[in-house]
Amino acid sequence: MRFLRFLTVDPVNLSPKAKAYSFIACFCSVFFVALITHIVTFGPQFPLIVASMGASAVILFFIPNSPLAQPWPFAAGQISSALVGTMCALHINETASASAAAVGGAVFVMLLLRCLHPPAAATSLAPVTAGDSITSLGYEFVLQPVAINVAFMLLLAVFINRWILKLNYPNPLTIKESPKQPSHTVSEPSHRIGISEQDLELALKDLDFFVDMTHSNLSKILT
Repeated sequence: MRFLRFLTVDPVNLSPKAKAYSFIACFCSVFFVALITHIVTFGPQFPLIVASMGASAVILFFIPNSPLAQPWPFAAGQISSALVGTMCALHINETASASAAAVGGAVFVMLLLRCLHPPAAATSLAPVTAGDSITSLGYEFVLQPVAINVAFMLLLAVFINRWILKLNYPNPLTIKESPKQPSHTVSEPSHRIGISEQDLELALKDLDFFVDMTHSNLSKILT
């Protein structure tokens, strides 16, 4: 029964206290997003909340340092995927083809816009699989409820993570510096010790697979 050992691996290296805070944050964020959306939407025909917001909440509050949890991937990924899914639902009649086109198109657009956010792929499926109740909304689905959900979920993520949990969210963007000209001067040994941002970037490119951590956080661990 060697496979049972994988059941003991904790996917998130958090203390019980941190897990409790993140759990409460997920609960509160989904509750308030649904409540606020109910208040601001213009009719009962609009859903209160997209199902994928639950998955987004897990990413935003359990792994807020992940590149996938940052504001641009979350907001742009969700909204662009909703747009792609709506287009596929309106113009492709066969469900299997529409589903494949929605997810494939959403992932392609997210990669193109550098806003990969996995739960957004589920958002692209909503207009295709939910039936006439969603398809009848047309492109209004992108605004209501998706854009409204995204706006308030993002506000709550910043408020809870930054001001209540005291986390560095959103993470500052790492600006790539232009390569410096090689210097012929010999630096002190202490200056030559350590790993630079450029070293990390080259190492990650050589690995050629996704590392769920920003360059700045990885640099803090290694230096």
